[in-house]
Amino acid sequence: MQQPWRLVTRGASLGALTGVVLASIYAALAVPALAFWLLLTNSNNGRLLDALVGVTLLSLCAGPFAFVLGIAPAALLGLVGGTLLGAIFIPLHDHINDMGRAAIGASLGLLVAAIALLTLNEGLIDPAKPGLAGYYLFFFWLVGPSLLAIVGFAWVGWRLGHGTSRQPLTKPLREN
Repeated sequence: MQQPWRLVTRGASLGALTGVVLASIYAALAVPALAFWLLLTNSNNGRLLDALVGVTLLSLCAGPFAFVLGIAPAALLGLVGGTLLGAIFIPLHDHINDMGRAAIGASLGLLVAAIALLTLNEGLIDPAKPGLAGYYLFFFWLVGPSLLAIVGFAWVGWRLGHGTSRQPLTKPLREN
């Protein structure tokens, strides 16, 4: 068995890296979607030049904005969550398989998502807009990142089992 502190540090590094990767992917998908939405809504009003100026400014400001509000907090949350998962798995090292670790990680992600949904949802739902249109900020700021947190923590938990168990990661080749 590895030293207990190595499992904690591995969890911290995996969690931080996973948070950075998932937040970067989310930002890389969200910025073009928002730019397209901005271009679409303003070009329909006959304000194509204003729409192009808005898309240009959005693309210039999106990187620092995404880093400060998305990537850096995701790295910190992943670091803390991965450290916690590593610490949880120390006494359970020999008694739990990879799917159990993934389930514990997903449960931690679900707990973080529930806390975020209960504490940060104020003002994100616009009751004046009909249907799902009033929920787009709620989905963008909370639901999307919450789903990524659940998946990310599950992956970190699952990954912490690899390289630390007694079973090999691949089957040996057959000898002829």
